[in-house]
Amino acid sequence: MEFYTFERSDQSDAIRYTFYTDNNLTYIAFFISALDFTDHFEGHDYFSEFGWVCGFGPVEDGVKIPGDRKISQTISQIFIDFLSNKPKEVVLIYHCDDDKDQQLARSRKFNGWFLLFSEAMNLSIEITQLDIVTGETIDLNFIGYIYSNEADKEKVLGEAKTFSQYLLASLRK
Repeated sequence: MEFYTFERSDQSDAIRYTFYTDNNLTYIAFFISALDFTDHFEGHDYFSEFGWVCGFGPVEDGVKIPGDRKISQTISQIFIDFLSNKPKEVVLIYHCDDDKDQQLARSRKFNGWFLLFSEAMNLSIEITQLDIVTGETIDLNFIGYIYSNEADKEKVLGEAKTFSQYLLASLRK
């Protein structure tokens, strides 16, 4: 498996990765402790303790991204690096919002990346589609929860359900 070299930067409640592609694009991946989002995770004790919000993408805005297999391999390696030092209870939370109407494509791409590292890391994913109806339009959002198969699945899925409901209600406002 060929991937780009990445740099890792650790802060007290966040971890950021950076890598550069052969096409001169800069990518970042980040993982932020749910403790930084206490307002959002109030009442979700498991996620408050073990949740990490994650995201990734190119730094350059509006640039067309050429097909580059090494990007997906690198993202997979970053997830492996991040999770290798975390307890089995960790839940990664990823939100594909309706920014630029690309959420379905981003969700599919994310699922493809997930498949690259999930088996080796013994992980599962729960994806919830959030339909936000505004007048005659429907905005799709997807939220993914990645968790270890050794974690308490009942707790993870229970909080995933209630957190998705909370997020849907807050996005409808």
